[in-house]
Amino acid sequence: MAQLRTDRVGAQLCAFCGSLAPMALRDARSAARRPPFVGRAAQLHTLVATFDECRRERRGALVVLHGASGCGTSRLAHQLRDELVQRGLDHLWWTGRCTRGVPLPYEPMAGVLRSVDGGASRWLADATALVGGGFDDADGAGLALLAGLVDRIRAAATDVPLVVFVDDVDGADASTLRLLAGLADLVDDVPVLVLLAGRLPGATFGSTGGGGPLHADIEIVVNPLSPDEIAELVRSLAPGLRTDEVAAVVAAAAGRPAIAAALAEAGDPLTTLAAVLASADPTAASAVAVAWLAGGWLTDLEVAEQAGLNIHVWPTLIARGVLLPSERPARGSVPSSDLWVEAARRELGGVLVPLAARMAIALSGRAPAASVANCWEHAGHEQDASSAWEAAAEEAERELAIATAAVALRRSIELGDAATLLRLGRRAGEVSLAAGDREHADRLAERLLPRLERSALAETIGVRMLRYRARSEAGLPGADEHLDAALSIDAPACREHVDALVVDSLRLVLDDPARARAQAATAIDEARAIDDLAATASALGAAGLAHAIAGDVDAGLAHLDQAVDAAARAGDGAAEARLASNRVYVLWRAGRPADVQRAATVELDRLAVRGMSALGDQLAVGRAAALVTLARFDDAALAIEAARRMRMAADAAALLDLVDAELAMIRGEIDRATTLVEQAAASPASAVLEVAADLHLRRAELAMARSDHTAAASHALIGLQASGDGDAIAVARLVLAWWRSAGRNGDPTPTALPELRPIGAEAAALIAHVAAHRSGSVDDWDAAAVMWMAVPNPLEAWRCRLAAAMVVGDLDELDSLVDQARELGAFGPALEADAAWRAAGGRRAPRRAGGLLTQRELEVLQLVAQGLTNREVGERMYISTRTVGAHLERCMSKLGVSTRGAAVHEARRQGVLGSST
Repeated sequence: MAQLRTDRVGAQLCAFCGSLAPMALRDARSAARRPPFVGRAAQLHTLVATFDECRRERRGALVVLHGASGCGTSRLAHQLRDELVQRGLDHLWWTGRCTRGVPLPYEPMAGVLRSVDGGASRWLADATALVGGGFDDADGAGLALLAGLVDRIRAAATDVPLVVFVDDVDGADASTLRLLAGLADLVDDVPVLVLLAGRLPGATFGSTGGGGPLHADIEIVVNPLSPDEIAELVRSLAPGLRTDEVAAVVAAAAGRPAIAAALAEAGDPLTTLAAVLASADPTAASAVAVAWLAGGWLTDLEVAEQAGLNIHVWPTLIARGVLLPSERPARGSVPSSDLWVEAARRELGGVLVPLAARMAIALSGRAPAASVANCWEHAGHEQDASSAWEAAAEEAERELAIATAAVALRRSIELGDAATLLRLGRRAGEVSLAAGDREHADRLAERLLPRLERSALAETIGVRMLRYRARSEAGLPGADEHLDAALSIDAPACREHVDALVVDSLRLVLDDPARARAQAATAIDEARAIDDLAATASALGAAGLAHAIAGDVDAGLAHLDQAVDAAARAGDGAAEARLASNRVYVLWRAGRPADVQRAATVELDRLAVRGMSALGDQLAVGRAAALVTLARFDDAALAIEAARRMRMAADAAALLDLVDAELAMIRGEIDRATTLVEQAAASPASAVLEVAADLHLRRAELAMARSDHTAAASHALIGLQASGDGDAIAVARLVLAWWRSAGRNGDPTPTALPELRPIGAEAAALIAHVAAHRSGSVDDWDAAAVMWMAVPNPLEAWRCRLAAAMVVGDLDELDSLVDQARELGAFGPALEADAAWRAAGGRRAPRRAGGLLTQRELEVLQLVAQGLTNREVGERMYISTRTVGAHLERCMSKLGVSTRGAAVHEARRQGVLGSST
């Protein structure tokens, strides 16, 4: 509308409660304070459509808006008014509010008498005449007031439609509700939209759920907004808030935009929430604090009695969304957000101390020890808190919640005295290590060492070994010096000394397998001498690895089977997990990827159940590598993604990057593979023998992918120099890498190439593959392909068949191999095969896509070919990730493929995209 027609009635507007400021001034002020309108588009559309129908058909309609406090019923009505103005829909707007807590008879009629056209005296005169001179008859008075209101509505709506908005209807008395119910029927033929808004559900004053007194044409339920919508609102009001502050406001608002807006605009949400609590009840902050301390383990009545509070405050806080029922057996209430807790604690200050002590006593024996510990800690009773946290750790370990146990033990040490550190420090470090908290384990061991007595030899060895494991797994320098120090201690036979011998055997296993076997044998003898089942399990495990790496895989697996069984009988879950991981490693060395994948999956599931997933990092890497070997590339990608969500030791993380790089090269994503290889090279674990060997192998493969065979051969030779003599698999892979690069060009075989040892199916296949390179005969290539399928490794078998086809120039076979590589998802090798087919004289007419790719689609595909993710492509092209996805969908549809990598390969094959570099 052009203007709000406020000149028709001036400042005398249909106010349902008290005198109001002139509408224009009040609206300007409220609009300035009004938060952005979020998440109510559908409800607003319904209101606008209803008003438009009233206007066109010149009839009345009653709409009830209701929702929980703070959900924005009033805001929705105000937005309707703004929307009508923006759309130019001419109308009058009358507004009023019922007085909650003061349900006067026929209120808000008193406000109406002072604000409608003609003033109070004229309306009173009309009403008096209707009821025969007085208001003694209540029903008659109501009818008189209703008749006067209807007359004035009809007069006002003669020229333009009218909207009558009555807020807080749930605060009205029964007489007012009867009046409003009558109003709806009497204005049915007048272009008026009556909006009644309140907090109560429709069953109380709406049209649904039990037939309340009002019979609305439309009922609109204003539900809480989603967390994303609340976050959008908060960011628009307070763009300076940090992410964690936005999340806290979202949690405290519980879907209510009014609360979110108030918190966001306050700048200091805690101060605002503290004020909200104080306005709700003087004891509200105390109630929130003790409800938080109780954690739902006591009933609300028990909490109130223990804290010396009146139970009446709980319903108030529950109604306002501050507290909500917990899932605990007692169904006690807990705060809906940590922000309420912080506000309550700020408000209470030192008063929280006696409350926390009372709750600690009340919770003892009825709640988990962690809840009791939290109360003692906030009560300032540090020694009691330390004991409770120790008990909490024992509870967590019984439930196999290892990470929780580690945190509880560390907290017990922090709050306890020096004796607590000596008693719990090593145990806390070992549990922290099992949970993947390597830095915490190292710091605990560092604190312990200077406090140990000189006579505590076994304990000193144990703490030295704790530091060795923590620092080596974290990739920190100086790990070996702690192992050497442990081995140098002349202690009587004990579990700790056996552990040092075992770890030393594992340290030597690649460099000197014979010495590693000797150390493992000594460890077995010593463990059996002290009749320690757990120590025996570790020693057997070390012997198993030493035998397997030396070439006797069967003996290695037999030792490891005994080791796992001994650890299980000893009840040492962490040792059992480590030994199972070593067994999977031996299976991998034996060239049994299918067994590796199955065993790793089983062990990872067992670790997850036991709460020891952090011990499965090597298993996760092994599973991903096995899936790549089995040519299950999509499954491998999922396994890599799952592994990246784990806490990983430095060497495992570097190896995972190298497995991911191998997969990227297979898929033709050379740039991404390069990034991953350099990431592994920057790892502190890059000097570890196993990592160094794989790192040079990937660099050689990257150089071959770029057709730089000289660089590839150089990387292979450097890798051979860096590899341990005992790592026969790594040596064989690097020798094959040299033959695939320099050997194919007829370069002389360097003396640095060692003799290969067949210690498993993969090693045997590698030896056959190298032999085929040396001879170049079709028979040798076919034999190598058979050996690779026995592993099985379909991609390496494919490479041998490709070489055999190239020897005889079999165009049909080469063409078939291109399709087979594409079916496997090996788009990088498919391009190599396609190039070999063309080099052999193959010619085919390019297959045309179902529709020519647009220039924009080609740009997207070119960036995807460089290894960029959809998000990175969008950032590069200044378009959204969703738009990138849409372009790729069209590319795949036109090219007749189903994946991004296949689209890149097919576009290159058809000549519409440049070849890889």
